[in-house]
Amino acid sequence: MYNSYMPTLSSLRKLETFTVTLKGTMMESFPSGAPCIYFEWVYGEKKDGEWVMFSKGYQSSGGVTVITGEGEIELGVNQLRLYLAPAYSRVYTPQQINDAPEIVREMIESENKPITVEEYRLDSNVTYYAHVDSESYWLPPEDDKPPTRHANHVLAISDLPLKDNEPQRPMTPAHRGWSY
Repeated sequence: MYNSYMPTLSSLRKLETFTVTLKGTMMESFPSGAPCIYFEWVYGEKKDGEWVMFSKGYQSSGGVTVITGEGEIELGVNQLRLYLAPAYSRVYTPQQINDAPEIVREMIESENKPITVEEYRLDSNVTYYAHVDSESYWLPPEDDKPPTRHANHVLAISDLPLKDNEPQRPMTPAHRGWSY
């Protein structure tokens, strides 16, 4: 049973790696139509299994409730860094253009080459692996003071156990290049 204490990301830092389950508002993902509590989908060109170029099709904006052994914590999408395998992946060739989502059709027409569509999602009642990361950023100088460095805590969530506190998968595309 969980205690009534509401943890913070700062207080969870002491745990290094821990398991979590999630809950949130159920929605239908795209393009697979599977039920989930969060999803993102991207499309673009992959080479040797890596994204060469991608565009974000959509990223859900609601938050999730993270259930830890320390209690529950509500987090927004901007407080998460996801390291998940694609839950859905399909390559659309120019010959399959009519099967592709509309925005993907436009890319196939302009590029005249296969375009990959991938969906990543979080499901409720699934065990994930997590740890708290710290990201730093700089604020510009103010008056006569120099720029100042600040830190923001985020929760890294992976569908694979972490090795030496590091995810074994790359960050999902919608979470790459996050800036403050």
